[in-house]
Amino acid sequence: MSKIAVIRKGESLPFSFDRGGESLSGWTCAIEVRRYPGDVAIIGPRTITPTSGKWPGFLTQTETAALANLGLHYLIGKLSKTGTDEEQQIPLRFHVQEAMA
Repeated sequence: MSKIAVIRKGESLPFSFDRGGESLSGWTCAIEVRRYPGDVAIIGPRTITPTSGKWPGFLTQTETAALANLGLHYLIGKLSKTGTDEEQQIPLRFHVQEAMA
């Protein structure tokens, strides 16, 4: 199990999704942030542009500052292959703490 990232409200959160060394040809990636996996998206969907065999990016300071709840959240990379029904979801958990005063 991967380590849970911890950020404060108003901090950016870097992320990177890939296909484990497999080609990204024909694949797209959109991200969403949800409080719980089955919830409605709080942020997104936002399409990510691939670079060097992965989809890197970050949640902005504005996005994390707007999260209403503290605690555990899920950043979900939704991978889809154009022209087929192939899909993959990669969840990354992160914990939001109160902003520093």
